[in-house]
Amino acid sequence: MAIVKITFIQHAKNTLAYVMKDNSPENVVSSKDCRVETAAREFESIRKSHNGHGKVEAIHLIQSWDAKESKQLTPEAFHKMGEKLVEGHFPGHAYVIATHTDTGKTHNHIVVNPWNTETGKKVENKKFHLYQLRTLNDKIARDNGLSVINGDAKNRQARLPDVAQKINRFNGTSYLLDTMQKADFARAYSVNYDQYVAILGEFNINTVVQNKNVTYFYPGQTKGKRGSKLGKLYDKTGLDEAFASNKETFAKHPKLRAQLRREVDSLKANPSSTLQTGKNLEQSTEGHFKFGYRDLKSFQKEFVRSDRYTHPSQRELQSTFFPLEELNRARRTSIFEYCKKNKIELEKHSESLWKMKDRPYVHISEFEWSNTKNRTKGSLIDLVAAHKGVTFAQAVSLINKNPTLNLAEKKLGEVKRSFTSFYIPKAESMDSSKASRRLGNLLRYHGVPEKHADNLLSHNLAQVNSKGIIRLFSQKDDRGALEFETNAHGRWISKKQGELHSPFLSQQGKSSKVRLFMDPFTALKNKGFDPFGSKDASHSSLVLMEPHSHPLEIFLSSNPHVETIEFIPSKNHKRSRVELDLFETLRRSHPSKKIEWQAPNRSERDHGRDPSGFEL
Repeated sequence: MAIVKITFIQHAKNTLAYVMKDNSPENVVSSKDCRVETAAREFESIRKSHNGHGKVEAIHLIQSWDAKESKQLTPEAFHKMGEKLVEGHFPGHAYVIATHTDTGKTHNHIVVNPWNTETGKKVENKKFHLYQLRTLNDKIARDNGLSVINGDAKNRQARLPDVAQKINRFNGTSYLLDTMQKADFARAYSVNYDQYVAILGEFNINTVVQNKNVTYFYPGQTKGKRGSKLGKLYDKTGLDEAFASNKETFAKHPKLRAQLRREVDSLKANPSSTLQTGKNLEQSTEGHFKFGYRDLKSFQKEFVRSDRYTHPSQRELQSTFFPLEELNRARRTSIFEYCKKNKIELEKHSESLWKMKDRPYVHISEFEWSNTKNRTKGSLIDLVAAHKGVTFAQAVSLINKNPTLNLAEKKLGEVKRSFTSFYIPKAESMDSSKASRRLGNLLRYHGVPEKHADNLLSHNLAQVNSKGIIRLFSQKDDRGALEFETNAHGRWISKKQGELHSPFLSQQGKSSKVRLFMDPFTALKNKGFDPFGSKDASHSSLVLMEPHSHPLEIFLSSNPHVETIEFIPSKNHKRSRVELDLFETLRRSHPSKKIEWQAPNRSERDHGRDPSGFEL
């Protein structure tokens, strides 16, 4: 069977020396655009001629066959297969190939220069190279009458529809399918990228639009997915065509857009109705709305299986040498018992359904919890890690009451959590009067009146635990927080916990102006901003947790009457570059709106000027 491996290496000279150390007469050696004896120096020369940089000096491919197939062809024939592989995937790159037969299993060592000889473009260290090399290697093997790994399974998969193959490739999960479904609604409604990004944001899908690409970040996924990987309809080419078509359609049928808006709002309230809502729209809009993929209901039973879901703790710990019996023991410990012992309040909604009080979107069963907002799941290990603020291994140690696991973690290294699905209300919170004083100290440190402390606590925008650690939460989303504590010198230090997708506060006013604050403290110390006063404010206000355009795009989508954005930066000089970049991004993406830069404390000199001092 044909097998191929790829490694990006930092010492080309050492690898080439290893590859060439066996000079048996049976071995076949060749090169292209370099000499075998001086290949390392010539690789370096090509890199320097194109001003290349980076630690990677060469790419090492190993192409091998089993003992049985090694006897079917000559070493020269296997060598030719190596040349086809490297020239097919790395055209224009210098390389050295050595075919070895000494182990009884013929294999090719192929050392490739990462820099293209003509263009100077460097091959990036990406995982997709392995997938593409495997596909090409399988084709070369078949052309030469040799077998490939798991050939029957690959043939079966090749006969499936494209989207079914995508679902299968991504571990049987259907987050890609859900992303495409939500994008279909956004594409049908929008006439530009701002609206498209905003609608997807309402479904908690963060979308980044660049010069040539559109990238989708699904909740709970650590990596984004390019639109080109989902299909033409979800990339810039298809979206540009859709926006142009939508403008003509809405001009002829103005009521159609209002209908789509109602369906989007309905879908947010009931996400499980996506498929049925879409089918109804296909009929009622006479084809304007359409799903961009085939109905895979018959395939979902085979590929979308809940038992394939791996909890984050299980996935991370199984990648180490962590004792499997300890992991399984902790996973089988009752979540109900832990919540009862640690005073985490649960509410019973039916015979089989419990929810976490103050977090009704978190559903609890005996051995698993699920977050219906971002579709993440976990065992007691994940819950304890979030509740106690510890690593997964430390959480297992607490559950199993086995302190020796902490010693094992010190030797093996910490397995840190990459994502926290939600924050659990702390039973060990600080006494209310002490919490108010502690929060007041933080506010005073940032120049904010201490009177806001009680209001922040009562509106669940702030939390102070028994250790004095303070967290500020978004008004509508507690999957992320800004955390503050004092260091050894008594100074307040901050860090981000989780994802800060939602604004700290959002206040809708009657006028066509919105004030955009870059952080909570800047807003709270602004004399013209009263977050806990009258609901009938004159101006709209949007307070960000951190500088990011995503919350503003969602706000503007829901408030099309806004014509002026008053951009109010923070006084934190470390963030000024980020804020300036955001300011310029808004000016480019909203040319029809007036965007004013305003210093945090108003002065005639600053008002109405941009950061460079030019009149707006």
